[in-house]
Amino acid sequence: MKREDLKKLGLSDEQIEGVMSAHGKDITSLQEKVNGLTSERDGLKSQLDERDQQLVDLQKNSKNVDDLNEKIKQLQADNQKANEDWQNKLATQTKNFRIETALREAKAKNVKAVLPFIDTEKVTVDGDNLKGLDDQIKAIQKSDSYLFDGGKPEPRINIGGAFNNGENGTDGKVDPVVSSIAARMKSI
Repeated sequence: MKREDLKKLGLSDEQIEGVMSAHGKDITSLQEKVNGLTSERDGLKSQLDERDQQLVDLQKNSKNVDDLNEKIKQLQADNQKANEDWQNKLATQTKNFRIETALREAKAKNVKAVLPFIDTEKVTVDGDNLKGLDDQIKAIQKSDSYLFDGGKPEPRINIGGAFNNGENGTDGKVDPVVSSIAARMKSI
C-alpha cells in the first residue's frame, strides 16, 4: 500500500496517515506471527535432527538391555530439557518483540536507546497484553522525554533570531541555514 495510491483516491493527508498507521499495525502483527512460526519450525527441525542422530548413536553403542534402558532415560531427560529451553527462548523472543512494538507505538525515537530503561523482568505476557510495561514507558516519557516524539511543531526562526509562527508581522519565510541549525539544536 502506497501513500500515492491513497492520494489518487482523494483521501486527505490525515486520512492517509490513519490508513497507513492501521496498515502498519496489521503488518507488525503479521510479522510477529511469521517470526514466531519461523522460530518454531527451526526449533522443531533441529530437535528432529538431534533425535535422529541420537537413535543412530543408540543403535551403534547399545550392547545390552540395561545399557539401552539407561540411555533411553537419559535421552528422554535431555530431550525434555531441550524442549523446555526452546519454549523459554521462544517466549522470550515473543515478549521482546512485543515490548519493541509497544515502544514504537509509544513513538520512541530509537527503540534500542529506550530498551535499557525497561526492566523486562517486571514485564509479563498475558495473552495479547503486556503487564507492567505501560507504567515503565510513562515513567521514561516523563523522566527522559527526549527519547520520544512529542509531536510538537518545530518553531520556525527568521534571520533576526525571533520565533516565527506567522504572527506579529513576520513574513513566514524560513532561512534554510537557521532552520538546519535549529534542527540540530533540537536533536541535542
